[in-house]
Amino acid sequence: MAQPVKERMLLTKEFESSNFSQSLLPLEKWIPYPGYSNRSFWNNIADSKKKAFLAFAEKNLNNDWTFLPAIRYLDFSVDGNRDRFESLVWKRQERLYVQVMAEIIENKGRFMNDIVNGIWSFCEESSWCWPAHIGMQKAGSGLPDVSDPTPDLGVGVKAAALAWTSYLLNDKLDSISPLIRKRIRAEIEERLLTPVLKRKDYHWMGYASKHPNNWNPWIVSNYLTCVLLLEDDPAKQIKYVRKAVELLDLFIDGYYDDGGCDEGPAYWSHAGASMFDCLDLLSMSTGRKFNVYDETVIQNMGDYLPAMHIDKDYYVNFADASPTIDYRIYKSLIYSYGKETGNPVLMNFGLSLNDDIEFEKIDKRFTLEIRMLRNLNFEMTPENAVRTNAGYPEFSWYPGIQVMTSRDRKGSPEGFVFPITPGRIIIEVDGVPYHVAKEALRLGAQKLPVTTKFVVRRDYAETIEQ
Repeated sequence: MAQPVKERMLLTKEFESSNFSQSLLPLEKWIPYPGYSNRSFWNNIADSKKKAFLAFAEKNLNNDWTFLPAIRYLDFSVDGNRDRFESLVWKRQERLYVQVMAEIIENKGRFMNDIVNGIWSFCEESSWCWPAHIGMQKAGSGLPDVSDPTPDLGVGVKAAALAWTSYLLNDKLDSISPLIRKRIRAEIEERLLTPVLKRKDYHWMGYASKHPNNWNPWIVSNYLTCVLLLEDDPAKQIKYVRKAVELLDLFIDGYYDDGGCDEGPAYWSHAGASMFDCLDLLSMSTGRKFNVYDETVIQNMGDYLPAMHIDKDYYVNFADASPTIDYRIYKSLIYSYGKETGNPVLMNFGLSLNDDIEFEKIDKRFTLEIRMLRNLNFEMTPENAVRTNAGYPEFSWYPGIQVMTSRDRKGSPEGFVFPITPGRIIIEVDGVPYHVAKEALRLGAQKLPVTTKFVVRRDYAETIEQ
């Protein structure tokens, strides 16, 4: 029987017991990933990766930044199309990410003018909120009201990209103008930090529903990124982090102890995975003193992904989750989650993913974020060269969300995998001749008040000796 959702307040308790305000490293001493001046790190990136970044960045070198027309923003409120606008946004996000990486790798200043133009263009946007979400503002859907900041997924993604750009290029930007990084901080504070700190009425926070979805940790991970990279006032920084911890507790408390994601495994990338990004940031920024990785629900939220894996890019699909998901780009995240929680199954699952990805050949939206930097760092470790089996667990049961999986060949992708969701019953028969099994199940089906389906394993023998 499913257990009731608990009020655990795990992060709040850890925030207090770890004396977070004293544990938090000063801004100038926290180095989560190397900035451009650490040449020993950036020079050691694989040559193939360097060439890919440079070639991709050169495609847009000295080109104007794509304009974001108001009429495209209105598309969603007019005909429901969000892609026409968001595709332009993601091209700009990807361009900034790649040109920042190319500049750091080459370190010759060749891409700096483009980067500055991109930063300024981002800061000049009326809103970073995606059109499909702007209905959260008091004025409702349509064009954004600049007097009513509306922090959504798009705001968080763009804010974090600018924060990492400021952190990685620091005095390179200052040498062009000290107002660039100052502008970044001001825009992020107005569009993300202040509204999130002061308000409790955004639906994604979870104060009302007590069961927030993946928006919560996704936005909070970007919020924390900005706070920890940019905020130089210790008192304000602690206040911001305290709010982030409060929000994350609402997310975690909406989960059952089994850690199952009721949105489906496709959403794990921004549910459990974004929660891990948050925990990783809190841990790194305190010299690993902030630590909740031994908590059962945290461990089980990681375990959920390999349990839902069928084979290759196929996963159990329920809710509105897709059956195919490309998790290769999250290899280092999955491995790191497993390592921090002491879970060899999750570590091996991460290592089983082939992350040799070319920009043009993957349907992903690239942006400058902690995951990209974690990937680069991981590629230089001995663990990255290890190739393992995905694990293929035999059985999993998530009573909270009423989902079960059963595999007839433990440790192998061969054979049947039965995903059992609410409203579905599976009766498995083995060890008898095919015709006996089929007739038995046919007779049984006549007694059931539901539609049934007879499925046969491809290699099931036509006759079996008795």
